[in-house]
Amino acid sequence: MMTSTSTITTSKPMKWSDSHDILFAREVLVSSLYETRNGSPERGKVWDEIAENLNKLESPKFHVSKRSLRDRLNLLINRYKAKVREEDLASGISPDDDELSSML
Repeated sequence: MMTSTSTITTSKPMKWSDSHDILFAREVLVSSLYETRNGSPERGKVWDEIAENLNKLESPKFHVSKRSLRDRLNLLINRYKAKVREEDLASGISPDDDELSSML
């Protein structure tokens, strides 16, 4: 009786850096993402194109799917909204927008 052992390789999750976020935001801006209806097959194709373009990059290296990109964009937008809300509540703060904030 032969037993087969299969090894399942799981890749570690990608570590996002500021340069990853900036390149991702640039890719979203130049895509036609917001010209398509949310949940439509066309929007899914745009997410696929964005993921494919980012995965082709050598530096910084991306390993993403369209699902991980949607989740990351939602996270970045929520962080930005929280930051703006916090700055609005704080008195006397003159916020400096960085490149990523200006794209969101």
